[in-house]
Amino acid sequence: MTGKPLVEFRNITSTVLGGVTGFEDEVTCVAVHSGLVVVGTRNGSIYQVDHAPSTRVRKIATNCSHVHALSLDVQGRFCASGTADGRVTVWSLWPGVEPWVCEHSSEPVLSVSLCPDYASNASENLAVCAGGSDGRLVLHRR
Repeated sequence: MTGKPLVEFRNITSTVLGGVTGFEDEVTCVAVHSGLVVVGTRNGSIYQVDHAPSTRVRKIATNCSHVHALSLDVQGRFCASGTADGRVTVWSLWPGVEPWVCEHSSEPVLSVSLCPDYASNASENLAVCAGGSDGRLVLHRR
């Protein structure tokens, strides 16, 4: 096949992200929604970076485990995280809502996918799918 490559890889730099993680941590995963970015780090922190109307950074959580994966619902109200300690957690991006924690495995969780309509609060939508280094893909329902 000749021509232009379908995907171009390059490093992304940002003064905002540099200020988020500091020198002792590094970004390991990112989830993007219109107007906001959620960032997971090697040291287990999760940050919400809102862009509109001005840039605002809020620390959602500090786990003691490396964040491998993030997923947002379509409304940008909830975020699922998968971590090295085998946990899957669904966080509200609005303060005041308790997180939902699933003990997925004793192995690291490498991927998560939050139900797109999670914010609707309908019982059939309160779900997250997770896969890990143990080779299992599990649908967790609240």
